[in-house]
Amino acid sequence: MENLDVKNPDARLWRVSEVAAECGVHISTVYYWVRTGTLTPAPTPSGGAMRFTSDTVAALLFAREDRGGKSGSDA
Repeated sequence: MENLDVKNPDARLWRVSEVAAECGVHISTVYYWVRTGTLTPAPTPSGGAMRFTSDTVAALLFAREDRGGKSGSDA
């Protein structure tokens, strides 16, 4: 049940490690993006692990592609 998006129960939610692997970055980079507001996690139940919607991951990948694959700390 922790893998459900409350707005769209059929939507897949991504774990931090999955986002990092998809973007080709270290997990700490994903946490950095969250701290700086670059990436916004989906709402999770109290005590639940941080998850991200597919739309959020797609937007992040698009932005990285537009920047030539560089992260905020690289540019």
